[in-house]
Amino acid sequence: GHKKAMELIELLDTLVLTVDLNSTIIRKGFRTAGRDFEDAIQLHSARSQKKIQAIVTRNEKDFKNRDLVILSPASAVKLLDAIE
Repeated sequence: GHKKAMELIELLDTLVLTVDLNSTIIRKGFRTAGRDFEDAIQLHSARSQKKIQAIVTRNEKDFKNRDLVILSPASAVKLLDAIE
C-alpha cells in the first residue's frame, strides 16, 4: 500500500545519493545516448558526483566498458548484505 511504499522510499533515500539533473547532464546524454537516452542520463548523472562508484541497473548490457562499476539489483543486495 501507499504507506509502506512511502516508508521504503524514505529508507532508500537514506541509502543512496540523489543527484540533481541539470542541462549539462542532459546535453551530455543527447551526445552519447546511442539507443537509450535514459541510460545516458543515468551514466552522466553518476559521473557528475565523485562519490558515486557504481550504478545499479537491470540493464547491465547498456553500460559495458564504462568507468563505473555496474551492478545488477541482486548483486547490489548481496554486496550490501556483506557489509552489514
